[in-house]
Amino acid sequence: MSPRLIAWYGEAGAQYAYSGIQHDPEPFNDILMQLKCSIEQVSRHTFNSVLLNWYRSGADSMGWHADDEKALGINRVIASLSLW
Repeated sequence: MSPRLIAWYGEAGAQYAYSGIQHDPEPFNDILMQLKCSIEQVSRHTFNSVLLNWYRSGADSMGWHADDEKALGINRVIASLSLW
């Protein structure tokens, strides 16, 4: 159980696990690919996947975390985009 709704999109094989949950990616859709390309242009980094969190209300949340999973590589770069 997670205190928010989660979806994982990415390139084939871009698996990700955290908090004991394995996420296998859905293929990028057109909108996510456009956002990914825009963020890559601005950040000058490439990304192979995107984790979407939907916070439905003030009751949904994300705890303190470090994004330090080994699957993210040695020099971790994470882009964060918030929409409301």
